Amino acid sequence: MSQYLSPEEILIKYPDLQDKLQWGKDDLGFFLRNKLVRGYYNRNKRKSFIEETSLLQLVAFANKNLEQQKVKL
Repeated sequence: MSQYLSPEEILIKYPDLQDKLQWGKDDLGFFLRNKLVRGYYNRNKRKSFIEETSLLQLVAFANKNLEQQKVKL
């Protein structure tokens, strides 16, 4: 079963997202709105919740692309 986390919880659990990739709460919300990650918006709590596995898949994709962009001489 997938676990859903708020952007604040994600940044606490994965501080490297903010430190190394410079992703903040606004970026995570952008990813959710543009369907780069799975999740939902809870209108009662006025909070977004992102599926943890989809976020990890996005990070793996970003890492793969960054690796391919390295210049090798």
